[in-house]
Amino acid sequence: MLIPMTVPVSIPVLSLEARQQAFVTILPLLETKARFALRDLASPHDREDAVAEVVALAWEHFRQSRPLPASRFIQQIPLFIATVRQRLSSCPV
Repeated sequence: MLIPMTVPVSIPVLSLEARQQAFVTILPLLETKARFALRDLASPHDREDAVAEVVALAWEHFRQSRPLPASRFIQQIPLFIATVRQRLSSCPV
C-alpha cells in the first residue's frame, strides 16, 4: 500500500553565523585527522599548507551543502583529504 506524501519536507536553513559556529566545533577534529593523514609529507610547510587546504575545502563544502549533523559531516573528512592528496600528486614540482 502506497501512501502519498502530501506534506513537503522542510530543510532547516541555518544562518551563516550558525554554520560558522557548527564548523568551528568540528574544526579541531578535522585538523587532527588531516595532520595524521598527511604526516608523510616531507616538508613541515607543505604539511601545514595541505592541512589548511583540507580545512578550506571542508568549509566550502560545509557552507554550500544542506545542513548535515556533525557526525555525518565528519564521515566526509577522508574525501577532503583524498582530494588534497590528488591535487598534490598532480602538481608539478
